[in-house]
Order: sequence, then C-alpha cells, then structure tokens
Amino acid sequence: MLLLVLLQVLLLVLLLVLLLALLLAMLLALLLALLLALLLALLLALLLALLLALLLLLLLLPLLVGAARCAAPAHRSLLQARFFPNATFSSFVTNDDSTETGFYKVEGCVLGCDWTKDMRAALKIAADAPNFKTFIAPDSHHVITESDELYTIKSGSGGVVHFSDWLADLLGSKRVPNVDCLGASGCKASSATTATTAAGGLLKADDEAAAKCDPAAVNAAFAAGCRAANVLQATYSELSGAFKDTQVKNT
Repeated sequence: MLLLVLLQVLLLVLLLVLLLALLLAMLLALLLALLLALLLALLLALLLALLLALLLLLLLLPLLVGAARCAAPAHRSLLQARFFPNATFSSFVTNDDSTETGFYKVEGCVLGCDWTKDMRAALKIAADAPNFKTFIAPDSHHVITESDELYTIKSGSGGVVHFSDWLADLLGSKRVPNVDCLGASGCKASSATTATTAAGGLLKADDEAAAKCDPAAVNAAFAAGCRAANVLQATYSELSGAFKDTQVKNT
C-alpha cells in the first residue's frame, strides 16, 4: 500500500516537472519569437533606412554631379595656372550663357542646378591663381569674338570696363582686374547690346559692313578692328574680281 502511494507521489512529481518544463518551453519559445520579431523589425528598419538613403542620394546626385563637374575643371585650371606662373590664363563668359546652361542640363545637372551660381564658384577657384583672369559680362549670348560686341560690350560695377580694352591690356601683359557684371549695372543686357545682338552684330566682309564700320567709333580697339575689316573687305573684293576675270577668260 505504501509502495503504491509512493508511486503515485512520484508520478505526480513527474507530472509537475513535465508541466514546468512545458511552461518553460512555452516561455522560451515566446521569448525566441519576440527576439525573432525584434530582429526582423530591426532588419526591416535597416532596409527602409537604406532605401531612404538611396532615394536621398538619387535626389542629391544631380547636385553632386553638377558641383563635381563644375569644380574639377576649375581645379585643373588652377593647377595649370600655378604650374605655369609666367603664362596668362583667362576666361570670358556671359552671366546667363544659354549654350553653357543648356549643356549643363543635358549632361545631367537638372534638379536644383544653377549654372550662373556654379559658374561663378568655378571661376573663383580658378582665379585663386594670380595669372588667371576672368571677365563676366551681361546678357546670355555665347562666344564674343565672332561679333562686334567684342568692341562694344562692357561690364563691371557701373559697366565701366570695355571688354576690348580689358583684352588689349591682358594681351599687352598689363595688370587687369577680374571683372563681373554684378553690381550697380547689373547683369542684364543693355539696350545697345540687345539691339546689336538682335541685328546679328557680325562684321561681315561685304560692302555694306565696310561702309558702316566707322574707324573713329567707340574706342581705339574698335577702330583697329574696323580698319582691319575694311582691309579684308578690299582684299576680298580684289580677289573676287580676279577670280571672276579668270573664269571669263577660261570660258
């Protein structure tokens, strides 16, 4: 009888042990589930953070690319100017150069890009070399040497510096300032400049251009250009006449 009671007590103890083990197993499983859920939540949060960082990078990439494209050539120009201190380097650009702005956007700098601002930042880097000089003129046209604005355009505070005089001094190894249209005059094209641009402004080698080109106009540099244009016109006329005479004789 006593043996039966002991056996029952033993079974009861074993049952309690099994119940405790089952409870512990359930608690452990719940704890592992919580840890796994926490780990999955952390991984999901990390993945979302990476996606957000990637989206942010894609949004900022045009700005970064634009800044890099802007700064890299400027630093190269700076290094070249410093490596050749006896040489003279220079840059002419208009404030809203339509061609440069177009290429700036086509090459990838679209979102948040400001070519005018980045242009000045680049030129500031290059002009850190004392032998690198810059001239920023009003308006938005591209290239200056193919029109008579080479002799008429001016810039600087109050628009007092003619580009032709500045270029002549630069070529004459004289000290010239870095000129910028920002200031009292602003960077909008003057009425004279706008009219010249609208008319084409080209010193074409024909009789009409030669007749209108007044050697005494504007300044000495413009007068020299007019005289050269007139000489070229006369030479062109002589060669053209000789060529026509040759054609007539051959026929």
